[in-house]
Amino acid sequence: MVEDRKLEAVLEAIIQQVKTLNPAVVVVDSFRTVIRRAQATADELDMQLFVQRLAQFLTSWETTSFLVGEYSPEEMRDNPLFTIADGLLWLSQRTERNSVVRKLQILKLRGQGSVPGLHTFHIRDSGLQAFSRTLGGSTARM
Repeated sequence: MVEDRKLEAVLEAIIQQVKTLNPAVVVVDSFRTVIRRAQATADELDMQLFVQRLAQFLTSWETTSFLVGEYSPEEMRDNPLFTIADGLLWLSQRTERNSVVRKLQILKLRGQGSVPGLHTFHIRDSGLQAFSRTLGGSTARM
């Protein structure tokens, strides 16, 4: 959608979809791609205005929003988007011995306590199951 449209049109399309569908959860994947494509045609002020208006709308609509993207640590440090986010989750996977291990780390969770460190999680047909690294056998299901 971003390839042939301006940020204003992308924002309006998102707003229209949310108003039409009234979802409890909104996922923009990959938000990083939206930003990178738009940077080729928009200036920094347009980008900031787009992000602020999108955040303001999604907050006022009282929906849980996920702006999904693959970011490097440098991009996270220098990107103003991460200062307005209420939460930042980092998901990774790597091979350990002969298994693929998925890890979850909560980098930011405004107003909530979190258990620091990397936590293993599994994705199953029944949902996501996370295993806290410090709470013994306790698990969280989402």
